[in-house]
Amino acid sequence: MKKESVKSNALGRFLDSKLSSLAIILVVLIVVMQLVLKLTLDRTMLSPGNISTILSTIVLVSFMAIGSGVLLIFGYIDLSSGYIGSIASCIAAELILLGMPSYIAFLGAVVFGGLFGLLNATIINVFNFQPFIVTMATSGILNGIGLLISNGYTIKAKDPVVSWIGGYKFFKLVPFSVVIMLIFIVVYGLMLSRTKFGRSIYLCGGNRTAARYSGINPTRISYILFMNCGALAGVSGFMYLARNGSGSYQGINVYQFSGMTAAILGGISFGGGSGGMLGCFLGLCILNVFNNGMLLLNVNTYIKTVFSGLLLIVALCIDYITIRRKRV
Repeated sequence: MKKESVKSNALGRFLDSKLSSLAIILVVLIVVMQLVLKLTLDRTMLSPGNISTILSTIVLVSFMAIGSGVLLIFGYIDLSSGYIGSIASCIAAELILLGMPSYIAFLGAVVFGGLFGLLNATIINVFNFQPFIVTMATSGILNGIGLLISNGYTIKAKDPVVSWIGGYKFFKLVPFSVVIMLIFIVVYGLMLSRTKFGRSIYLCGGNRTAARYSGINPTRISYILFMNCGALAGVSGFMYLARNGSGSYQGINVYQFSGMTAAILGGISFGGGSGGMLGCFLGLCILNVFNNGMLLLNVNTYIKTVFSGLLLIVALCIDYITIRRKRV
């Protein structure tokens, strides 16, 4: 009886949570897109090839969403991670061209991202500047560095191991990179929900003063999280290289706000202190199903960009309403 009671309570909590709403939205979106495509163009969204495409597209955004999401829970924002990822892809490509093995290229991308995240955190904490302003400024610096490295061109670099990571599919459907992404989401989800460090992140995001009185050092945590955000952007850059066979100084930039949109759609509050990785993953699925549907419907790229911006505004409005309700 006790087990049944626990199960029913867990189910009730899930149904009352935002996760159930996100799951319903995802299912409804898939059904609507499928019907529209079938009736207008006689195409399907649920073909194995298209499902594989959706999963592959999620990967690049996912690492940005994880890094940005954890930082948002803490109450900070990083606008430079897209540029970090782009340059990381160029650095990994250059290392491969120099004859370095694939793991060195991966480490080069991740270490660069982590070090630049450390630079962001240092400027923010030492000079007490707003993260929004600092990371916007360093984005410009990164853009210039990217142009210097690449001269405005993509850097083509082929490596059999890197190509395998970006191209191999289990059962010719599930990309290997998706498995890596899911491992990251599970690990970060467990870190946030089951560890003392994760609870410290939530406490700092909810009330930094209370966190200090509890013996937590928010400054130290901010260094770790900015480095983590940069390192994950480096992972995204490496995955971009693995998928496309080239590094690009602008390749990851377009995923900057997509990652934030997915995180906020998934219930991670822009004000900090709430959200999780499961919601973030559902937000990623909703965002990518929407974008894929727009692509299959042959919607003009510029119009799709407008819709993506509107989706971010909708996500922010939902977040604002949720915060207001909690205060009431």
